[in-house]
Amino acid sequence: MKRLLGLATLVLALSGCAFQPTNAVEKASAPPPATPVPSFQVAAFGDTVKFPGGVALTAKASVQPAGPYAAGAVEGRIVIVEVTVTNNSTTPFNAALVAYPKVTYGAKGFPAENAVDGDKTSGSIGNLLPGEAQTATSGYGIPSAGLADVRIEFSGPSHGDDPAIFKGAVK
Repeated sequence: MKRLLGLATLVLALSGCAFQPTNAVEKASAPPPATPVPSFQVAAFGDTVKFPGGVALTAKASVQPAGPYAAGAVEGRIVIVEVTVTNNSTTPFNAALVAYPKVTYGAKGFPAENAVDGDKTSGSIGNLLPGEAQTATSGYGIPSAGLADVRIEFSGPSHGDDPAIFKGAVK
């Protein structure tokens, strides 16, 4: 009996009469899903990224000679990152965490080490009232070979906001 059933299945399969579910054909002809597009904003140094809640970030980066008491300098230089946070909302905003970026360089995204150089690095930003803006500077040690491809990522101002990413060459 098993042999007869197996033979009947084989004959049907070879004759093209085998059962094929219709959704299998539909799945095979459906286009592949689209690649998701990241929703975070990527900007060039000097540009401004605006968030939905009314907060805006402007970031600049420059290479500066390290002073005699600098710590973390590479090749006698420090990359200075300047961020200006503007509160265009109608409520106060604590910008303390937004002002500390993640800085990487090179095609492989090597993490940049923190660097400090007296009055070139100014620390943090505090609470901003509606309409106020504050600027903070921070320093990073990046070798010359990595200056052509620097990425600076700032957290979004509110929970659930995507980050602001500034990318480009630093001079």
